[in-house]
Amino acid sequence: MKYFEMPGFALYALLAAVVGYLLGSVSFSVIASRLIAKDDVRNHGSGNAGFTNMMRNYGKLPSAVTLIGDFSKGVAAVLLGGYILSKLSPDLKILGEVIGSVSVFVGHVFPLFFSFRGGKGVLSTAGAVLIIDYRIFLILVAAFAVIALTSRIVSLASISTAVLLPILVFAFYRNDGGLKLLLIYSIIICLMVLITHRENIKRLLNGTEYRFKRKGKTE
Repeated sequence: MKYFEMPGFALYALLAAVVGYLLGSVSFSVIASRLIAKDDVRNHGSGNAGFTNMMRNYGKLPSAVTLIGDFSKGVAAVLLGGYILSKLSPDLKILGEVIGSVSVFVGHVFPLFFSFRGGKGVLSTAGAVLIIDYRIFLILVAAFAVIALTSRIVSLASISTAVLLPILVFAFYRNDGGLKLLLIYSIIICLMVLITHRENIKRLLNGTEYRFKRKGKTE
């Protein structure tokens, strides 16, 4: 019997998706800016509800809250998604993790609790990838750090690591039975990151994208 024909499969998959989406809808940047700065980060800078805009506008403490919160909800969504689907069949655990990851991304970008105006999904996806495959996570973190520090453009690092994700999935799983599912997942995530960064891509192409300043230097 195919898994999608199993009794209750649609219900379990829907539950994993709803849980992931609701977790994603908890926008820690908006919460932190409101509680700590008595403001809304979406009213400043790029208008994005994410870590980079928090750092530019509010400094270290609200940004740290955003980083930890957004990363953790990606971890939680994948763990819960995997747990929910594994109750139907242990073989469905990875599918549940994938559903949780995609859903938390969607929730972060279109948060139910904050007028569907969210962030770009990079940190929540990072948390998700950590649980799905820590090896790929570590490589992506290293690549992100190198690109961000050398170019001083956070968006370029985010876009580059998103493109690298399906390449790494293929490299690690090309002889594995789970390749098809994980490759489809990684391509979906890559495309969603590119879509959420479409304005950044335009600025990169015309040379006007923001570069962060190195400590002790002015530009």
